[in-house]
Amino acid sequence: SSIDAQLGFCTEKILGKIDSTGEGSAVVRYSCESTGWKKLTALEFRLGFCNSKNDSAKKVVHDSVYVCSKSSWKLGTVTDMFGVCDSLAAGKTGTFMGEKYGCRKKSWLKMSDFEIANGFCSEKNAGENIKVGSEYYECTVTSASAYWKKTNEFKYVMGECPYTDTLFYKEYKDTLYE
Repeated sequence: SSIDAQLGFCTEKILGKIDSTGEGSAVVRYSCESTGWKKLTALEFRLGFCNSKNDSAKKVVHDSVYVCSKSSWKLGTVTDMFGVCDSLAAGKTGTFMGEKYGCRKKSWLKMSDFEIANGFCSEKNAGENIKVGSEYYECTVTSASAYWKKTNEFKYVMGECPYTDTLFYKEYKDTLYE
């Protein structure tokens, strides 16, 4: 074939070898396989072949993931990238396709600009208080969601009240609270 004339014969001795024809944007890559020279797609060149041997395999490229499915690479989902969002993953964050995501309430959600700058609010840090500039916020978790809710300096300084049988004291502005 003309490919054999350009690249040489594909023999058992060079199985798996990758070679190319053309240059620059016109380059075409080939892999020597048991059936002869096989033209590689850009994804195959980058990730390897997708076939029945590696069906369901995942390959991460920067902040994206590709999944081998039915002999072709497909762009995966945020769940393919980070795993199932469950109670164990709550609070986990990461970047997927240029967007920041966090696991909250069993869903992968895009983080708000506020959360990107100040921290993600989820079941894992419920009750946490933060100060942003001169404002105070508390990570508030309801049955349906979790979000940063404006609060006051007192709550920020005092934090969560521990629900125990023993007395707990904390001082705020020269006053002792029980």
